[in-house]
Amino acid sequence: MISFPTQYLVVCGPDLAGKTSLIRGIHKESGYRWNIQDRSFLSMLIYAKMYGRDTGLHAKGLWSELTNLNNRIVFLLPPEEAVLRRFAQRGDDIQDEDGVRRVHAMFEDHDWLGSFPNVLLMDNGKDGEAALERAVTHACAWAHAKESADLEDVANEVRRFVSVMPTGAPDNMRGYETQLSFTLYDDLGFEESDSEIMADEEEGEYYQGILHRVMGKLGSELAGHNEYSEKQDASSRRFVYTDDTCISFIQFLIRDGLLDMHVILRSTNVLKTFHKDLAFLYYLLSSVHENYSELGPTRAARMRIQLNSAHLVR
Repeated sequence: MISFPTQYLVVCGPDLAGKTSLIRGIHKESGYRWNIQDRSFLSMLIYAKMYGRDTGLHAKGLWSELTNLNNRIVFLLPPEEAVLRRFAQRGDDIQDEDGVRRVHAMFEDHDWLGSFPNVLLMDNGKDGEAALERAVTHACAWAHAKESADLEDVANEVRRFVSVMPTGAPDNMRGYETQLSFTLYDDLGFEESDSEIMADEEEGEYYQGILHRVMGKLGSELAGHNEYSEKQDASSRRFVYTDDTCISFIQFLIRDGLLDMHVILRSTNVLKTFHKDLAFLYYLLSSVHENYSELGPTRAARMRIQLNSAHLVR
């Protein structure tokens, strides 16, 4: 079974948005399932703007945070009147009323981030235990759903991320391009592995060539057919495929019972081919596990995918 685990679950939003209460509620309901970060790089970016500090590193940090699809961000953005009501009731240790308004407005300027598939934008404007319980349940259900995604879900998440990126101009198709990364795990059941991808009309021949070269490389290294004439074993770092085509780098490692496949795609059309590439890479991982059991017992498989140019061509 595939899992799409959460690296960081981040809760962010303006002052008096209800972050602390939501975090406590998620921890309680989930049994401390996630490592929850209070505030994201978005908060650092906004406060840097507010106090006239340099924003460059924080902007890059936010983008790095977002483009790792294993990070999930809960963005609390209640209406201004809700945060002002809470301010009137309990005040704030740092901000006065004008500061609360300014901070809220700056977060509101970034509500477009809610379009990204790994960001959950929540109103959270109502007070009371019932409203908090609903918010906690919604956030937990969203995070659980992300973690149980299948290959099609993941491919769709990649496509959606690129498709909602701001481009600056409606005809600027180069703007629909970014670097993305994500990690999947499998319990070695490989339920979604499907050999039919190898017969794909457009990409099948390409995939067959990669499969042949990968299997040949592993077999040669295990037999000692290399420049050192040394037989490799599970500790080897030499199980590597490289090419200058779109799937440009694959390395297999076995460490602590984990079959790890690290993949770099130098160029990826997320609209037309990535869903096929992902299905093929998963099939490749299952094939290596099936054909090279002599590498030793494994407890799980990991697939780390890095897209160096995820782009959308309409």
